[in-house]
Amino acid sequence: MGGAVLGIDMLAWAGTMLAFASRPPDPANVGADRWVPMWRERLDALEPFLHTWLDHQQRDDYWKHGSVCEDYSAIDAAVLAVGGWNDPYRDAVLRLVEHLPGDQVRGIIGPWSHQYPDRGLPPGPAIGFLQETLRWWDQHLKGIDTGVMGEPLLRSWITDPVPPATSYDVLPGRWVGGHQLA
Repeated sequence: MGGAVLGIDMLAWAGTMLAFASRPPDPANVGADRWVPMWRERLDALEPFLHTWLDHQQRDDYWKHGSVCEDYSAIDAAVLAVGGWNDPYRDAVLRLVEHLPGDQVRGIIGPWSHQYPDRGLPPGPAIGFLQETLRWWDQHLKGIDTGVMGEPLLRSWITDPVPPATSYDVLPGRWVGGHQLA
């Protein structure tokens, strides 16, 4: 980002991803006789993610192959994009709402950091995230009209002015919504 490798969290996230990738397959899904050989094969082929990431310090084909911004038209599922103004990935919500058809997408951006917005972690206020997702899934997976498609394309939290601080439990403000993005 900005011409530099983002070292913050890189080692920790690489370690976390390595741990996730090292987990065994579930015998209930792959069979009691197959899970151990499958797991060994995966472990034998596993490389630390950090090495790969450092080998690809530019936005090359390695990064592009998994990036939705390369071809938004390839997305054929309904998308509820949720993020926070204090999350480094907040732009993804804005880009998805901008580039996907209005009958396919809705976005919510609150005051949150890189956390689920129902956990009550600073900065708040929290929302009923599980209720929001259930409404979305009922609409798009069960065909139940929940009214979500009549809501604004983007709902966002506008924070009131606050004095400088190192953290905020709750950021005062209000929700706004718009059916068009400028």
